Amino acid sequence: MHINGTNNLWRCCKTPDSYFFSKYVIPWGWASWRRAWKLLEADCHSWQESSVQSNIQNYLHSSAESEHWSTIFSSIKKHPDKLTGYDYAWQFTCLKYNGLAITPTSNLITNIGFGSGATHTQQINYSHIIPAKALKFPLSHPTEVKANPEIDEWIFRVHALYEEARPWHRRLNQYRIQLGALRQRLFKYSISRPHDNAPI
Repeated sequence: MHINGTNNLWRCCKTPDSYFFSKYVIPWGWASWRRAWKLLEADCHSWQESSVQSNIQNYLHSSAESEHWSTIFSSIKKHPDKLTGYDYAWQFTCLKYNGLAITPTSNLITNIGFGSGATHTQQINYSHIIPAKALKFPLSHPTEVKANPEIDEWIFRVHALYEEARPWHRRLNQYRIQLGALRQRLFKYSISRPHDNAPI
């Protein structure tokens, strides 16, 4: 259902193949098919159905994954107006239909969309600026068309830890902005103040 261009875990992808299959969609630099995108549930409205919940929970590899995504999808269903992007809704849709994402073992995308003009990433996070690297040809293909459970576990852990740390990261960025403003004020004050020429 989805083709990832970004692989932010390329150092951890220990596979001899050129790409792997995953349950997880990565929103930065991707592609899909019209027939798949037509299935998008922007508000995750079918999450309230027990059969959908059961299907997704069975598709996930662990109870930790199930609990994590259940919390997110329930929140979207309850407060759809607070959803500002498509990524969680698209992840829900792909899980609902037991979809797979093709992910390259090399990172093919460098996100340059940071700064004041960005929609979601006004603050620069240098850990998200990953250098792009070309795939080697001829391609080496996986022997099976199914999610790689070991790599998916890595992807989930990184995603879950990032979600837990995001409030602290936002607060840290706020402190950095405040500190930068304070430094500018102190600098302007220091150059506007007459120098003390008294002998030492």
